[in-house]
Amino acid sequence: MHVDIRHPRARLQHAIAPHHRERTLKQAKKKPFDLIQWVGFLVGIVIAVGITRYSVAGLGLVDRLAAAVANLVIAVPNLVLLVGPFLFRRTRRGR
Repeated sequence: MHVDIRHPRARLQHAIAPHHRERTLKQAKKKPFDLIQWVGFLVGIVIAVGITRYSVAGLGLVDRLAAAVANLVIAVPNLVLLVGPFLFRRTRRGR
């Protein structure tokens, strides 16, 4: 059994006529989030915040900026990994 897990835009190139593709993707974006997605978003954000917490007490300006940049470098991949699949699921669910 073959399951196609590609993003809908990639799947649409073969499954849907070219003049219907944009309309189909717009319909997918209009679908409301379901409970699983909301829980996934919240858990992902809470985990990312928990991982990137730090104390700035006693740090100078440069050290604070370095800590903020380091947090950004840590938080973005975590959010992509933790929240991204739920956004991908929403797009696939809208097909």
